[in-house]
Amino acid sequence: MLHFQPGRSSRTSLVALCGAFAFLAPSAAAQGTPTFSIDWRSRSKALPAGGVGPPLNECRILSATTGAPSVGPQPAPLSLVGAGALGLPLATNCTVQPPGVPCQLELDALSYGGDARFRTNLANQARLYFCVDPYAVGRSILPVSSFQPSVRSEAQVFDATGDVFFAAGVSGAVPPLGGIVPVVPPDNVGTIDGDGQSNPPSGTLFAYPGLGLIEPNIAILPPPSLDMPGDTIDALSLEPPPVNGSRIYFSLDGSFTDPLTQIQNSGSAQANGFLPGMVLVKVLGSGGLPAVYAQPTQLGLDLSGPGTDDLDALVLFDNGDGVFTPASALYGWNAAGGPDMLLFSVRRGSALIGQPDSLFGLPIEPSDILINPAAPGQRPRIFIAGENLGAATARSGQTTHGDDVTAIATEVAAFWDCNNNTVEDSVDIATGQSADDNNNGIPDECERPAGTRTCLCPTSANPPCGNADSGAGCANSTGLGASLDSVGSASISNDDLLLVATQLPPNAHGLWLMASGTAQVQLGDGLRCVGGTIARFGAYTTGSSGVASRGPIAGGSCSLPFGCIQPGSTWHFQAWYRNVTGPCGNGTNLSNLLSVSFTP
Repeated sequence: MLHFQPGRSSRTSLVALCGAFAFLAPSAAAQGTPTFSIDWRSRSKALPAGGVGPPLNECRILSATTGAPSVGPQPAPLSLVGAGALGLPLATNCTVQPPGVPCQLELDALSYGGDARFRTNLANQARLYFCVDPYAVGRSILPVSSFQPSVRSEAQVFDATGDVFFAAGVSGAVPPLGGIVPVVPPDNVGTIDGDGQSNPPSGTLFAYPGLGLIEPNIAILPPPSLDMPGDTIDALSLEPPPVNGSRIYFSLDGSFTDPLTQIQNSGSAQANGFLPGMVLVKVLGSGGLPAVYAQPTQLGLDLSGPGTDDLDALVLFDNGDGVFTPASALYGWNAAGGPDMLLFSVRRGSALIGQPDSLFGLPIEPSDILINPAAPGQRPRIFIAGENLGAATARSGQTTHGDDVTAIATEVAAFWDCNNNTVEDSVDIATGQSADDNNNGIPDECERPAGTRTCLCPTSANPPCGNADSGAGCANSTGLGASLDSVGSASISNDDLLLVATQLPPNAHGLWLMASGTAQVQLGDGLRCVGGTIARFGAYTTGSSGVASRGPIAGGSCSLPFGCIQPGSTWHFQAWYRNVTGPCGNGTNLSNLLSVSFTP
């Protein structure tokens, strides 16, 4: 039977989808390799990078071991750039400190200077992606996001902090976007997951390509402490990873106390001789200390004194000279040789929080995307208010301390767009434009089927009464044969394989068959293709669509007499169904055979 996930799309278009199987390669979806950092309280801290490398810490620039995010269990992320390559004085401070023990090297904002620019027209408009801290709750007062997974849905199971969300409403607008009521729909949707897995019933229901991070299981959630039960993404870039000679722009953490948690931040900026409102730059592969690219005062920070504001997220388009030229007029950065586009947020606890910005006069929130003031000595301007991201804010009356945006990045093309329709795949799924019946965050039309289809009628044996269909099982009362195929992968650990039978009679009852071997024996109006040890693998009813599905397969097999499917084994599947009005008058029929060799 079809199993629907709340908020995901499971559509009856499987008939056309699985009949045609015009699949696109999933790898075509990724536009880049995300690079990121984690904070000092993250659970992955001190784990070996990639499972075998140096211990992870809060000043390493990381990537998923698979490069592009992938679904299912993964090793801990890889370490691409360490504190030594960033030229920090305390580069050797981080050794094997456990989660919750800072080593005064927290990188909490990141860019390589080539982020996508916002424009005054919607052609090639930048798409904004963001991350939130563990205490974010998402907007719960009207209007709210209509998409899932979202900050709101993930935060309810403590699963938002390791994810990357796409600000879907912002991509269709021209900032600045201010006001307590969102100027655009506050739609955000989870696009990159922390661990690439769902965790029902206590955790998230959603799985989508992930980074190999640790996400909390609320069934075993420990009491609040310095070390967190999961990971927090603290900096993010969607640009190509840096190489020797390229510039890395970053910021370090402040030392003041978080007013929500009463926990003091790591103080890595001051410990290394910088201010937490500075944007630093280092040419990868060069010696010496990092240079100061942008001073806090140029950004409208530290008006209450040095070190009173902490720049917490960064998007930067540098005009190529590596010297910060503030934009007095918005969108001047789109002119050749113009100023630089530098967008940022500030951490909760910064003196700037609650102070009016210099464009709208709105009290600044830790979820606001800010830009430098038009004139020196002024506070920053709000470029995109947090309400437009679907964040909870104090100024809207939802919370005392608003959601904290910890990382931002921009792209022109959708990061995941496997069907090449210019829409983020997560939006296609959330709006029902694409099916995701195996709930792995990849549109079903983009997944190549696992397994081999054989025992077609009549290529394997003569049809019982001339009811041939050379592309499926023997023909039934619809004039076509039942076609059995799959969506998802043959991976045991992913367990995302979905058997899909189409071209069945409507409202028909049937059984899934699973077997250790194969055969070719006439049965009813069709051919029984399973042999050896045969087991019933559940029942189904096709409904009005004449479609049936069964999954997940690996975990579901454990209740059968031959036990759980093991990596390296091959199993054979067939759909058997009633068809009283079938062409041969025998009352039943079968699909073609699908044989799947399972992998780890």
